[in-house]
Amino acid sequence: MPGVEKARSPHMALFIYGFGLSVLCGYGIDLFAAEAGHRTSVWTRRLVFFLSALGILVITFLLIFSLVRIEREWNSAILAFGALIALLLAASLHAWSRGHVSMRAGFIVLACVMLLELGTLTSLRLPHRENGWPFIDKLSRTPM
Repeated sequence: MPGVEKARSPHMALFIYGFGLSVLCGYGIDLFAAEAGHRTSVWTRRLVFFLSALGILVITFLLIFSLVRIEREWNSAILAFGALIALLLAASLHAWSRGHVSMRAGFIVLACVMLLELGTLTSLRLPHRENGWPFIDKLSRTPM
């Protein structure tokens, strides 16, 4: 069957998931833009509260873990950046819903926050230049 053979690749499944999620985000942004300037809805306030609470909670736990020096196997910079993104998103949605930011500026701020978040995800697994690249020796060897 045509089209079914693409379902075997995990990259295609991630693409379909990302595409569906982007369509749902587009609907959410359209709904949020339609409510902007009107009375702030309950769900907007709940979303802003949830994002703010999540960002503050993660930053608090990271601060406590760093003060106590708990050994960890996870990267705390990624969690801190995610908390920062949640706080930025909460602040921008709050300003947009209250009418402090115009519709165009709200779209630009959301696009910038989205690009900032995507920039961290695409380069997550790349090694730092100072740590070296583990495959350079394998590539520089000549086949015998």
